[in-house]
Amino acid sequence: MQNQNHGQKMTYYEAEDGKLYYNFAQGLKVVLREGKGEAAEEYTLEIVGCHFSSGTEYYDIARDGVTQPYVQSANRVKFLLSCYGIKTLENGERLELPLTLEEVQRYYSHRYHVYLKTKAQAEAIPEYKALTYELRGFGFKIGTALAYERTDEAARLQKQQFEVQRRIEAVLKTHGINPADLKEQTCDKCDGKGYDYLGICDCAFAQADKIKKFCAAERRQLKKLTGGNGGN
Repeated sequence: MQNQNHGQKMTYYEAEDGKLYYNFAQGLKVVLREGKGEAAEEYTLEIVGCHFSSGTEYYDIARDGVTQPYVQSANRVKFLLSCYGIKTLENGERLELPLTLEEVQRYYSHRYHVYLKTKAQAEAIPEYKALTYELRGFGFKIGTALAYERTDEAARLQKQQFEVQRRIEAVLKTHGINPADLKEQTCDKCDGKGYDYLGICDCAFAQADKIKKFCAAERRQLKKLTGGNGGN
């Protein structure tokens, strides 16, 4: 089934596993016939490569075994197959799409809201507030000790700092809070958004599998809530 999207570009193929795939399988081979009567031209069209750029699917096409010099968009391939396709020779294999900008935006937005919600819950715990206040003071103390080469003092302070961090995590877990949810997404390049004006940021690509799994799980859940049609 295909998920619905506004705009002119062809929507992505959403499989039962919740993941997004190319609309047309690599290795798909179809017989096409253009024209009518004696003037009709019959040939085979095969998809020999799949590419994804700026949210659009593109395909390398072979005509009668000869790869064409220009890639074709998903919309163009759909037009050719729907208008002129008469017989499928090979089904090919549908490939999973790479990480999409929409998935990155959804994941980072979710993570930020989880962070804000968790932060509010944690700061309502008096012991947590006291310990985090104590923890903030270690940075300056350790820095000063190191600056004056008081290494023994710095080591002692670092040990105390670690112990306070451990106690903070213990307090959070006691209250059913995952300490990892208090780690805000940070990145010098994209400012923790997962993308910038150039597109998806390296920090998002570094956790692509996690982002794709999260989004796939959300799509599966949406299908359950909407009776299996994903809201289409």
